[in-house]
Amino acid sequence: MAFEDIFSIQVFFLVFREVLESAIIMSVLLSFLKRAFNQGPDTSDPESQKMYFKLRRQVWAGSILGVLLCFVIGALFIAVFYYLGTNLWDRTEKLWEGFFCILASV
Repeated sequence: MAFEDIFSIQVFFLVFREVLESAIIMSVLLSFLKRAFNQGPDTSDPESQKMYFKLRRQVWAGSILGVLLCFVIGALFIAVFYYLGTNLWDRTEKLWEGFFCILASV
């Protein structure tokens, strides 16, 4: 078994790029929350702090749920591929591309 059979450099760079993009989005969202609620050493408003921590928790929960959803969808694709024993993707590639484009736009 060759190294190329288990590792794809193209997939690696694609996943790496997506991880960097999501890290940038997370840092922007979290820094926006910090600035919007003026979270610094002199913040004394307990209501503002409570809302800040609640929204920060929601940002993290949303990102974790997004990652879990990606794993579930990927596992379903792999399970269907091995269950049917054929590569359904080749025959229905245009259908899947259209479906995911519509799903991404929603």
